[in-house]
Amino acid sequence: MNELIFFLHTLVVFGATFGAFLAGKHMLRALACLYVVFANLFVVKKMMLGGCVASGSDMYIIGSICAILMGRAVWGEAFAKRTAWLSVGVSVLFFMLCWFQVTYVPSAADTMQPVFLDVLGRMPWITFFSILAHYVSQLVTVAISSACARRFMSRGIVYWSFGAMLIGQLVDGILFFGGAFWGALTVPELMQMVTVSTGIKLILILSSSVLVAGAVWCKERGYVQ
Repeated sequence: MNELIFFLHTLVVFGATFGAFLAGKHMLRALACLYVVFANLFVVKKMMLGGCVASGSDMYIIGSICAILMGRAVWGEAFAKRTAWLSVGVSVLFFMLCWFQVTYVPSAADTMQPVFLDVLGRMPWITFFSILAHYVSQLVTVAISSACARRFMSRGIVYWSFGAMLIGQLVDGILFFGGAFWGALTVPELMQMVTVSTGIKLILILSSSVLVAGAVWCKERGYVQ
């Protein structure tokens, strides 16, 4: 059942990403930042996929990276770098807004404070390592992608965009899970989460590479400006 939901989830995220791309660079940039907020919120969500524990944030991390690379392919490296910085700013804003909500002294009639405190109270530590891991992985991905684009142009874009995203997400997984959950989980559990996360991202990255190639195809035919 979870695998079917995961498939439908993938279709919705990638469909929304391509739709935002066709709507223009500002819509694509906004969606990339929104995905980062979702990733920070749902990283505490754990579900079973193929008999292994998976994090709820992987889909949105790949969605954000995919949006950035699609934008870079059409609007240049400046789009990618600016979007990466904006995603960091949005993450900090999300952390601050969460902190305000859980810091308010609740009323006697408030029965939801323990729920919000349990979910949002973890945000400071998680958000810090999420920002660090996500931004470093974005820099690595964009740097590799830009170097390949200068060398190969659009030739083999599916392959080198796949490689760039894969290396970036390995960096992301090690930095994030190692920092956010160190001490709360054993080393074998951390390694399992990194491995499963990377495996899921590997599948998603393959699909993302096709979307990046589709963005180049749309640019060459004048469907986007």
